[in-house]
Amino acid sequence: MKKAKLFRNGGSYAVRIPKSWVPVSGEVFLRREGKRIVMTEAGEDLRSLAHRFAEDGLVDFERSTQPRTPRARKL
Repeated sequence: MKKAKLFRNGGSYAVRIPKSWVPVSGEVFLRREGKRIVMTEAGEDLRSLAHRFAEDGLVDFERSTQPRTPRARKL
């Protein structure tokens, strides 16, 4: 674990991270876990991202228990 200081950057705060830690995309997702700020590489696949959102309670991804009604097709 490394320690870093926050600094002001315009109206926001920023943190310097080691160059070797920067993801190829240059983008990250941020979320809070209690007193922790967790940074995750933004290049995740959509399935793991959807699972993460569901864990955080941000989106309800549960499938309906109702059977699907087939649509009438035009011939």
